[in-house]
Amino acid sequence: MSFPIYSGQINQVPLGCSFIGGSHSLPFYEKGYAPKFAYAITDALNKALPPALQEEWNIDLNDTVFWAKEALHRGADALCLHIVSIDPNGQNKEITQALNTIEKVLNAVSLPLILWGSGHAEKDKKLFTDAAAKFGDQLYAIGPVQQEHYKEAAAAVRGSNIKIIASTPVDVNMAKQLNIMLENEGVTKENILIDPVVSAIGYGLEYCYSVIERIRTAALIHNDAKLQNPLVCNIGLESWKVKEAYDVDEDKMGHDHMRGVMWEATSASLLASAGADLIIMLSPKAKELTQKMCNTISQSF
Repeated sequence: MSFPIYSGQINQVPLGCSFIGGSHSLPFYEKGYAPKFAYAITDALNKALPPALQEEWNIDLNDTVFWAKEALHRGADALCLHIVSIDPNGQNKEITQALNTIEKVLNAVSLPLILWGSGHAEKDKKLFTDAAAKFGDQLYAIGPVQQEHYKEAAAAVRGSNIKIIASTPVDVNMAKQLNIMLENEGVTKENILIDPVVSAIGYGLEYCYSVIERIRTAALIHNDAKLQNPLVCNIGLESWKVKEAYDVDEDKMGHDHMRGVMWEATSASLLASAGADLIIMLSPKAKELTQKMCNTISQSF
């Protein structure tokens, strides 16, 4: 059985001993291009994670370094460290404290490290600049980089192999525009990853799915070089924010632990089907289920 191979190709980007991207076709039509998976961890818990998720990890999640080591043992292609402690609306810690945590994680694990900001533009601008200057190519990627601070992020990674995760709010044209602006600032297309911004099931996932499909269609079928970047979908924390995943009547909705796991796994599986190349997850069981599904489909062609 033959499947369509298009004139466009997704940029193939190294990820440790493997790679993301590289496909000439839509998801799962080419063997060997199944999505890769990263675990999300944080440098601070502004509020406790759902009890079911804490039970699954079964470690002290306030110990970021130990969490990183456990994530390595649980099997992942990369690690995504959310720096939430610097958020002025949270703990409002100094950037230097975050840099110390990043250094400890880098020394503790050998996985490619994605540095994920707090969501506060001014703080993240300084975080990305200082982290790139201090750690250089020890970092795999920084993000989410938005229009508010793309120039500073581009300057921070210039001359290095640090990838920029370009983030735009569920819009094809804005994603393309930000990629172009980053290239104009000297970031090579091989060092740009697209974050289309995603939601979990029931909270807008169908719209995210549609936008990802449109990005992939433009890149592959219409050979749009400005959208041929691997897609990063950070779905783990989004899935466990959904109250239905853990905070409802068990008599009506079933056991809260497996419901949360399945909520994340199903959300991630749908994003993989849309075209995600790197999926950032929180639950080890959800990651295992999603990865098994992706690998089984990919190997069947």
